[in-house]
Amino acid sequence: MSGPDSGLLLELLGEKLVTAEREEVDVQSLGSRVSMLGLLFGCGMSAPCLQLLPSLSDFYCKTRDRLEIVFISSDPDQKKWQLFLKDMPWLALPYQEKHKKLKLWNKYRISNIPSLIFIEASTGKVVCRNGLLLIRDDPEGLEFPWGPKPFSEVIAGPLLRNNGQSQDSSTLEGSYVGVYFSAHWCPPCRSLTRVLVESYRKIKELGQKFEIVLVSADRSEESFKQYFSEMPWLAVPYIDEARRSRLNRLYGIQGIPNLIILDPKGEVITRQGRVEVLHDINCKEFPWHPKPVVELTELNAVQLNEGPCLVLFTLRMKESPKQQNSWFSL
Repeated sequence: MSGPDSGLLLELLGEKLVTAEREEVDVQSLGSRVSMLGLLFGCGMSAPCLQLLPSLSDFYCKTRDRLEIVFISSDPDQKKWQLFLKDMPWLALPYQEKHKKLKLWNKYRISNIPSLIFIEASTGKVVCRNGLLLIRDDPEGLEFPWGPKPFSEVIAGPLLRNNGQSQDSSTLEGSYVGVYFSAHWCPPCRSLTRVLVESYRKIKELGQKFEIVLVSADRSEESFKQYFSEMPWLAVPYIDEARRSRLNRLYGIQGIPNLIILDPKGEVITRQGRVEVLHDINCKEFPWHPKPVVELTELNAVQLNEGPCLVLFTLRMKESPKQQNSWFSL
């Protein structure tokens, strides 16, 4: 596998990284050693970040001949950063590189910590947005380089109806599919489910080939069964944790509820299915292909994080001045 483009690495990380012993390492020197980078976003004041270190260290020691991990800190001061860094066998972005740090957080749309993103060092292409799940599922790195697989391959296997009947995932072929990440313990999930049940029925009544597959994040099979009993669609069996985890990894799920809408070929139409369902109650715009121009509302503002866009501020002059905001995908 060819080495990475040092120019790309320099643009991402700058010229120098540091070790736990505060020794400097040239970013260009990574070019002859690795084909993949893991960008670890975290903070020494975060208990989940601290708990992650032992398992991540074991994983790193087994795979360091193929990849490098770089720690990008959100610690509030340098002493706390140094204290956290001392237990890390990998590299780190220097603490003073605050501009680079912010740029990386924005580039990869980090919303929570710890987050671990794997990217191809030669292209910068994201291989896996949820590296922590990947490590849990493949602690030996046997599936390296973890390239994305098609939906049809990841979903392959039996799917359930809430009456206990089973059908093979191949029945999804040729249909639009909503991949629904949800859980009973999550109040926003339950609220969305009530709306989604009606949307599902309306779309079916319109004659569209559409199916939804629940990927549960419930904490017990009993909770899953109780929640799933309210749903007229399919679900990945709760006991198939590996398949549920692979679907989470495939779409980089970091929070619920999340509804991904796929076309009949398994390609993503929109990652904002939740917004679309709540905005388009009558499902007239299904399957909700992204629009080039959208009026900015509280409901769809989250889409601003999906890529470059332009926000246009205007004033309506009717009975009273009212500001209207629109945004454009670039």
